[in-house]
Amino acid sequence: MGWDNFPQSYDVAGRDRHCSFSMNPQQAVIRYYENITATYRKYWYGKSTSYGFHCGFWERNTKTLDQALKNADRFLATCADIGPGDRVLDAGCGVGGSVLWLASAIAASPTGVSISPTQIEEAKRLAEHHHLGDRVQFLCTDYCQTPFADESFDVVWALESMCHAPSKAAFVEEAYRLLAPGGRLVVNDVFLSRTTRSKREWRQVHDFETGMAVPDVLELNSFHDLLTGAGFEQVRVWDKSKSVLPSLRRMYWVSHVLYPLLRYPVRWWKDWRSGKPSDAERLAVHDEHIQAGRVLYPLISSGLGRHVVFCAIKPRSPQTPIPSS
Repeated sequence: MGWDNFPQSYDVAGRDRHCSFSMNPQQAVIRYYENITATYRKYWYGKSTSYGFHCGFWERNTKTLDQALKNADRFLATCADIGPGDRVLDAGCGVGGSVLWLASAIAASPTGVSISPTQIEEAKRLAEHHHLGDRVQFLCTDYCQTPFADESFDVVWALESMCHAPSKAAFVEEAYRLLAPGGRLVVNDVFLSRTTRSKREWRQVHDFETGMAVPDVLELNSFHDLLTGAGFEQVRVWDKSKSVLPSLRRMYWVSHVLYPLLRYPVRWWKDWRSGKPSDAERLAVHDEHIQAGRVLYPLISSGLGRHVVFCAIKPRSPQTPIPSS
């Protein structure tokens, strides 16, 4: 869908907002994933080979979360027209699920980056486990300031990861630098549909940001302006909000019912078995994450939050980016 055809009833004039972290945003992201990665493995993707930390897309005839997670990979690959041999940077790769899929399903040449040492270590282990170690690369680095040379990639891919960037403008500018002429940036993430909202809605946004280490959630128009301002063109948009609702409902009920019932008995059992108290920081991260899980479903189902895919192209002929204000 072209941007001109995307619903324009949204009031997204833009507003600076930052959630309150007790540390800088990058440290908050590292803290989050260093403490939550094992939980995603055990309770989210489980035995699935998708290894996805995201919501996936529940399309028609989708029966399982594993299928939904792989649907998202396929959708983004189709949007960005990824083919064999394409050099793909997965910016915020988690434990490498999309990187492994791109290498095995499409024969692309993917590289994954994350600022979480735990995630990169697990991604390398999984690559060797699937005999893909010689076809993929993983690097622990900041996707807003990578060591790669200009025009190193044909596609920059961000699947529910750009939200963690302290500066979305820095992310977009780095993606533009890294892409070869004609290269594609594909982003799937949560955006806001308007700036006007109730006190309850502001609290939902705050809890989502704090619980998932998101410095701020951009409005749709604001991100579109960042893309065009950096020099991208042919911006296309797909609203996938309905496709993520089954995953968000699952998160919602786990947060409201299962976690409160099990939190204290499980903590007591682990403390008793180990003979030492639970890690207070790990518990705090999980409590914040659960609170985010409680608000994300109503945030998206109400229409305030939108789960959107953007795809934009770096022009083949040089253009002068519009200076950011």
